[in-house]
Amino acid sequence: MSKANYDAFVANRDDMLNTAPIRLDEAIKFLETRPSDEMWFTRPSKDLKEYTGLVDTAGELVLWLRDRVLCASSGSYQLQPDTMIVLSEPQNIDAEYRWFIVGGKVITGSMYRNNGQLFSQRQVDKGVILEAQEFADKWLPNSCCVMDLALINESEMKVIEFNCINSSGFYDCDVNAIFKALWEYHTR
Repeated sequence: MSKANYDAFVANRDDMLNTAPIRLDEAIKFLETRPSDEMWFTRPSKDLKEYTGLVDTAGELVLWLRDRVLCASSGSYQLQPDTMIVLSEPQNIDAEYRWFIVGGKVITGSMYRNNGQLFSQRQVDKGVILEAQEFADKWLPNSCCVMDLALINESEMKVIEFNCINSSGFYDCDVNAIFKALWEYHTR
């Protein structure tokens, strides 16, 4: 998935949850200008997941990001100053959904968070599935991928991210349907 980075997502979609990526060194400089107790969200831009997305104060994120550049902590994965990251204000997310897409078609989906709590529930409502398909029809980084959607403000759906199928959790998705669709896609 060469287009599996947040820069490509933002360039091709107007419905992403977070803002465009910024260089890590520029993010540190920006955060230094903000009140130290102001909350921010960060995650890597690339699908490599150099670190897990997190919300913390500007002051703590400055220290944490500097530490990743210096690789000062035992066990830290070193990041380069030019690493692209996403930095944005935290969002209140009501629910999060995972959708498996094969050949551009939504195959199955599951709610995986409800009000911040882990909550797996397969999505079978045809209206919900059609809405997910409308999101998939706009643009995908690959015809076979995973799309995570967020419900915010109890009414607005946004794309959180896209991921590779082979490294995504299934939650309560129909695993048999995923593998059947992948097999049919591969053998046609």
